[in-house]
Amino acid sequence: MRTFLTVTLSALLLGAGAMTLAGAQQPAAQPTSAAATAAPSAATERRAQMRERLAQCEQGRGKAQGGRQRGADRGVRILAEIRDNPSLAVVYDLRAIERLYRRQNREAELPEFLRGQLTKTGDTTVRTYIHHRLAQIAARSGDEQVALSQLTQSLNENLGKLR
Repeated sequence: MRTFLTVTLSALLLGAGAMTLAGAQQPAAQPTSAAATAAPSAATERRAQMRERLAQCEQGRGKAQGGRQRGADRGVRILAEIRDNPSLAVVYDLRAIERLYRRQNREAELPEFLRGQLTKTGDTTVRTYIHHRLAQIAARSGDEQVALSQLTQSLNENLGKLR
């Protein structure tokens, strides 16, 4: 849990810093001395590296430099994706809640929780995700008939929206 929070916090900080830097691209002031023109400052180099890393992450090409860096890159990508897509944000939240249910050994309560969320939304993406999760849970417990029923219900809902 501590690692998850650390990675999430670092991703938020990295994302906030990079967004601030990306939004604050102002024309650089003219250097006043020959030394200033010769070598950029360490802070300027770090800012340039952060901008480059953010661009790579948003394009899905982040360089993996160890587990923590990979987690931070993933966090930045997720934040960038969910910023503009509320359905994806809900699915991401549901997955996080599901992980917590599992860590607390409360997996038996998970189907009831997901069914409750199913009644709260009309969003196709979220409803499809929940139906598929319920089907996976049922199939894992050996109840393939319930799994088939969930997937059929999802299919019928999605086909109904196409008409």
